[in-house]
Order: sequence, then C-alpha cells, then structure tokens
Amino acid sequence: LIGDGRLDDAVVEGIGVHLGDFYRAQPALPLNPGVYVEGLRRTIDGEGAILATAPEWVDAERLSAALRRQREFLNRRGLLLAERASAGRIIEGHGDLRPEHVCCLEPPVIFDCLEFSRELRMLDAVDELAYLGLECARLGQPGTLEGLLAAYGACCEDDPPAELVRFYQRYRALVRAKLALWHLIDLPHDRPAKWRTRLETYLTIAAGP
Repeated sequence: LIGDGRLDDAVVEGIGVHLGDFYRAQPALPLNPGVYVEGLRRTIDGEGAILATAPEWVDAERLSAALRRQREFLNRRGLLLAERASAGRIIEGHGDLRPEHVCCLEPPVIFDCLEFSRELRMLDAVDELAYLGLECARLGQPGTLEGLLAAYGACCEDDPPAELVRFYQRYRALVRAKLALWHLIDLPHDRPAKWRTRLETYLTIAAGP
C-alpha cells in the first residue's frame, strides 16, 4: 500500500485503532523508572560507540550531533521518560514494528514480532508507533505518524508531547543506522550503495531537529 500510494487516512486509522486496542490490553510492566531511562542511555552510548568504529562509512559530525541531541534530551527531560514508566506506559509490544510487518486486512494483521528477545519487546507504545511512523515517512508516507498517534491516543487516553515522539524517532534511527553499518561490514558485496544510503539517511534523521 505504501509503494503505490494507497495508504490513506482510513487505513492508517484502522491500524492505529488495532494497535491501540492491543496496547491497552497489555499489562503495564513493573519497570523501575530509573532503570528504564538508564537503559535508553546505555543503548544510545552503545550504538554510538559501534558507529564510531567505522569512520570510512559514518560521518563523524552527524554522529556527534545525533549523540549530543539524544544525550541532551535524556539530561533535560529524563523525568518525562521516567514518568512514562511510572504511569504504566511500558508494555510488551512487537519490538520491531516496521511497515512490512503490517498486513492491511480488516482487521489489520501484525506479524513477525521479536520473539527471540522479550527485553527488546519491553518498550513505550509511543516509541513503537514513532518507529513505525518513521519508517512509513522514509518510504514516502510522511503523514502516517499523526494518524497513528491520534487513533492510539483515543484508545489509550495518551497524549504524548511532540518532543517525546521526536526523541524516540531519533533513538530508533540511531539503532537502524547501526544495523545498516553491520550489513555493510558483514555483507560488503550485497548492494553496498543501498546500505550506504540507508546508513546516511538514518544518521541524518538521528541528528535532525
């Protein structure tokens, strides 16, 4: 649907409602707020360290900007993230919710969750939606996120601030940049131009405003 431009508002709303119903049914995970925030910090630091090992592929200025922005948000708005955990917004979700994992039937079908890692499935539902919206925008559907959040918010009585959504998108873009780098390293002859472009795209998003 994304490829041929048929991901219209009604389809997006249906996906958002379906996901909202799913998230609302999940029990809140008893995750210590401080542990949640520090887990995000460790991931950011770890992804940054891996990306910094490949200066031949990774633009040092963009990486530095991405890490600076995300660390600044943690330092400035760590309480907001902690409050997400305190409010019971951390649930067990899909873990890798990209457009190719959504089948637009009636009702929608979501598949291929990260079965191998419960830890990676333990997240803020808004983080997961921000990631899905990011991937839809990268594939040419930039307005998807707003519809997803509106439908989810109505289902779950949640109105996340825009800065939180943007942080989660930068965070996910950094993770995806690392995965693109790993692809370049492990499979150097598998469409390197594609993965180099993808790495640069994700780094630009991670460093963006």
